[in-house]
Amino acid sequence: MGVIENVSLVLVIIMLFGSIGTTVYLNMSGRKKWIPRLLIGSLAMMFTLSLPLLLNLRSDHDAEIERVIANRDGRVLDIEAVMTKEYPMLSGKANTIYRVTYQNKNNQTCTAWYRGINHIGNIHETVRGSLPEQWYFKEDGPYPTLHTARSMDDLIIVAQDLRYNARQENERFNIYNGEMPMLMFDHEQGHMELWETASDDCLSFAVRLLEIHGINVNQDEFFRITREYSAYGDPNKNITMRVNSRQLLIRSGIATGMAEVKYEN
Repeated sequence: MGVIENVSLVLVIIMLFGSIGTTVYLNMSGRKKWIPRLLIGSLAMMFTLSLPLLLNLRSDHDAEIERVIANRDGRVLDIEAVMTKEYPMLSGKANTIYRVTYQNKNNQTCTAWYRGINHIGNIHETVRGSLPEQWYFKEDGPYPTLHTARSMDDLIIVAQDLRYNARQENERFNIYNGEMPMLMFDHEQGHMELWETASDDCLSFAVRLLEIHGINVNQDEFFRITREYSAYGDPNKNITMRVNSRQLLIRSGIATGMAEVKYEN
């Protein structure tokens, strides 16, 4: 934030605590009739002082939108903050959804959606009440679901919409339910750990990850076998499935409810 935004923030905080203290004083001294006037005046002052902060936040979002579209060799035509719920992705209380109209590298007019985070000073960091940053480009295909995702990027969108934390690094893809791991996948090693086999979401993510990497399993059979072997809590219990002339080893994890999947990469 710049100097003006920092000064505005300090003044808003001073005004807030000053208003609280004055309200308590007036209430204790029996001058309650002044409280409504004080509150109205304080709110008006805080709103006025907050304007530089709000304008700076919008400027940061606009700059990020311009950057991302430019990286796709496009040109931004219009940026609209959407106040209604007419957008494809979920939104938290501390998010702003933008409809972005842009010209792509083929000179076609396209639409994208950007979920920005309302965090003054760092729009890339999630805050309480926000979902992570997210982009959706209509020209890339239909909005992904857990059963239609075609790439790791699609699965990140799905995980965020289902309020899981997804992290990707090269061929590693991990999903967390809160702070606890739900699924850990490493395609380079041909290895997957499933920590919540009782969850349909966990096993559905596993099926989609395998399919994205060319291993098309029967979902019902995979669900049944994985849950059966995860109940043992004994890594010596395992079974081999043959899928597309490849071997898929499913074995019990070190704890009840956990399973491991291994395959030849």
